Amino acid sequence: GFLLASGVLPNSEDVPASFSNWDPFIPPEFGPKGVVEGASIIFFAYIGFDQVCNLSGEVKNPVKDVPRAVMYTLMIDTVIYMLAALALTALLPYEQISTVSGFPEAFGANGWIWAERLTAIGEIL
Repeated sequence: GFLLASGVLPNSEDVPASFSNWDPFIPPEFGPKGVVEGASIIFFAYIGFDQVCNLSGEVKNPVKDVPRAVMYTLMIDTVIYMLAALALTALLPYEQISTVSGFPEAFGANGWIWAERLTAIGEIL
């Protein structure tokens, strides 16, 4: 919640978010093809998807419950990933986002050292 709120709150002295980073919303060098490529890569990063499949042998009605659980997991994870991406791109322009440590470096670049350290610890754990 903190990561999302810090990136989407209106711009003020304490909140480094800037909605001007969202213009253009889809950078011209990526275009629709880049959006589809990014979505196909991130699809395999969903954490809960494999857990649902592993636990499917323990449900009472797997034919009904497993497809439902897979769809719910994908929908919830998609929303969380989209909100995190919006928050991160509100903190920094997309050209400056680190591919290794996105949120910590975004917070550090905006002067939120405590948030940088907190999210860096979260990445390690």
